[in-house]
Amino acid sequence: MTKYLIMENPPNSEEFNKSGSREELACTVVKVASLHDYSADHYIAFAVENPQASWAFLKDSVKYTVEIDDLREEIWLKEIEPLLNESDKLSEAIAQAYSVIFDAAENFDIACKKSKNFQDLAISKDMDLDYAFENIGNTSMTEISERVDEIFEVQSYQ
Repeated sequence: MTKYLIMENPPNSEEFNKSGSREELACTVVKVASLHDYSADHYIAFAVENPQASWAFLKDSVKYTVEIDDLREEIWLKEIEPLLNESDKLSEAIAQAYSVIFDAAENFDIACKKSKNFQDLAISKDMDLDYAFENIGNTSMTEISERVDEIFEVQSYQ
């Protein structure tokens, strides 16, 4: 098992995590565990054995630590990534449903205003769509985040 130190990558930095590396995975784990939607290069990671990790630790710039081994990497690839994709699809479906219902209610209100006998009807005011969709919001990211935090033993130093 290897511990990775994660720190913020300065905006103009020439350093990046190698694509597909465990360092990149460590940064992605932190983004999921912390529920941050930063760019892929917002964080940079170093294995504890790396001399740069020691320097970062001494500079007090370490924001998180993450534990990664073969089993955890496999869990990420086979379980967590697919769940994250499905969670995104669920959020998109909820947003799309909200939009479809809101548009239909708005069209109904417009039709009522154009009519002679139903101008006083305004269904969109009565529906309170925001409140309804707040109650069916997608909490899967929070649940996934908490499990990722446990599985990868994420420690925050902020």
